[in-house]
Amino acid sequence: RITILKDTDEIRDSRFKRNKKMLKGRYKVEARELSIELPSKGNFEYSFLLEADVPIKFMKLSVKVFHPMIPELEIYLVHPSGEEVLLNEYPERFRYLVWKKTFIEKGGAIGPLGPFLGLEAKGVWTLKIVDTVLLDKGSLEGFSFSINDKVY
Repeated sequence: RITILKDTDEIRDSRFKRNKKMLKGRYKVEARELSIELPSKGNFEYSFLLEADVPIKFMKLSVKVFHPMIPELEIYLVHPSGEEVLLNEYPERFRYLVWKKTFIEKGGAIGPLGPFLGLEAKGVWTLKIVDTVLLDKGSLEGFSFSINDKVY
């Protein structure tokens, strides 16, 4: 079962419901049209709970962020154990307003999500976005995450 959580209090107070779209052995969180404002400088954390007590064999993560200065952002995925991976690294001349990226990891792959393969999926995961410079604001526009689903 998967629940999207907005803050720590919701973790304690949530009643967990089965996602009707979820198939047995497949776990997914999806929020396509979010438009959640990011702070002008500092951390933004988008947490979600996976109750699947299984080791991770496959992962797919998609993130869409709008910001006038994308290189000012650091975007991380944080495992329930606290281990985190940096998802974005930019060339010096990166000047797009939207950062949209999909990551797919499976056994033997060496990508940013590779350190999570084989770990237990159960727990609170966090998408963390750090704005390193004051003034410009952006938004988290979309997000999806799945484990042990079909990898395309």
